Amino acid sequence: MKTKVLLSAALALASHINAFAQWQKFEDFEGGNLNKWVFTQSDVGTTADSKVAIVADPDPAGAAKGNKVMLMYPGSPYPSDHRSRLIGRPPPIKYGTTGTLFYRWYTATVSRNGVQSPPEIDMNVGMSAVDIPTQYAESGPVTSYDVGSAEFRAYNGDPNPTNPAAVIGFQSIGTNRPNNVWVSQWFYVRNYSVVNQRQDYQVYIRVGDSGTPILVFPLVPGEFGGFRAKPDGDLNPEAAHLDVFYFTNTAGNIAAPQALDAAFFADDVYIDQEGINLTDPTGAGGAAGGSAGGSAGLVNISTRGEVQAGDKAMISGFVITGREPQKVLIRAAGPVLTRFGVAGALSRPVLSLVSYNGTAIAENTGWSTASNAADIATASASVGAFSFPTGSADSALLVTLAPGVYTARVTGATAATGIALLEVYTVAK
Repeated sequence: MKTKVLLSAALALASHINAFAQWQKFEDFEGGNLNKWVFTQSDVGTTADSKVAIVADPDPAGAAKGNKVMLMYPGSPYPSDHRSRLIGRPPPIKYGTTGTLFYRWYTATVSRNGVQSPPEIDMNVGMSAVDIPTQYAESGPVTSYDVGSAEFRAYNGDPNPTNPAAVIGFQSIGTNRPNNVWVSQWFYVRNYSVVNQRQDYQVYIRVGDSGTPILVFPLVPGEFGGFRAKPDGDLNPEAAHLDVFYFTNTAGNIAAPQALDAAFFADDVYIDQEGINLTDPTGAGGAAGGSAGGSAGLVNISTRGEVQAGDKAMISGFVITGREPQKVLIRAAGPVLTRFGVAGALSRPVLSLVSYNGTAIAENTGWSTASNAADIATASASVGAFSFPTGSADSALLVTLAPGVYTARVTGATAATGIALLEVYTVAK
């Protein structure tokens, strides 16, 4: 969708939610061994020299604290079918549930003949129901750090798990991937259909140790990942589940090696088997994190911009974390902005709310027309928002939402254009 003003950050809305009660730690590599992992290499007719090891944190700040991380050495260039894989088995995300997997990754700038360059390494990271995934069609969520396209990409799966050839392929979710900094990544996996073995996933990242997770790979309606057959070929949807988390390193080919540098590090693998969880299990901080045993407080976001006609709407994506429903106040200020000296304010904003897959939840034009207008006024005062005049064309929604991903959208009635202010608040229960 084209937007004049696009608030692309996924806002984590939570009220007094313990940030760590739901995460299960699978691996932080501090034990000095890889007992929870299996390292495999594809047969290329010769002995490959790639390997995996536990090393000091490449970030000087982490190294100073004694932090240990995983490093995959790509080894020498081999034929293009060579793959090295590190496979772990965190608690599974089963059919009939949703879940979130978290880990951190780091790539390091390298020096070649005195010239600083991005690392030339292909790395796929994902989840699968197959013990040793050997192709994309055997995987569920996958992200890729591709040297050929110089992109950070996501593979959005196969709409038909029984036909691995019916793949959709990769989509770029960022160019010039960050180097020399830890990037936190969340895989949020949602079951769509148990019967048809369909699931979707979304990818969130945060560069550095603070800030709100950003939704970089949203759901594309009609495009699904797919739970794959288990090793015994069992396609029973009640039994299949994602129980493998893996790192795959490719050496490219001898003519064009794609893994010259030992430059991919990973750390802190956690899983939450029940729902979306965009908190930081490491306690590093940021809008969705916090300290162990702490809680997230009130979160509010707002943006002002020009709403134009057609598909040039103003939108804001936000996420409700945790297990409990959250009351949310969403407001689209238009005419009231003239009180603050804003010229060209949108005369009649239309505020709509949709779920992650585009399903309409609520809509309002003129807040006083809402059946819960009195509650909207009370909630606005409770969160410190300025009041809307009674009977004004400013719009608002006061809704209680289950944990999940949502989008608020502002357009102009009768294709009107103008300046609007879009606000999202959490409201105490």
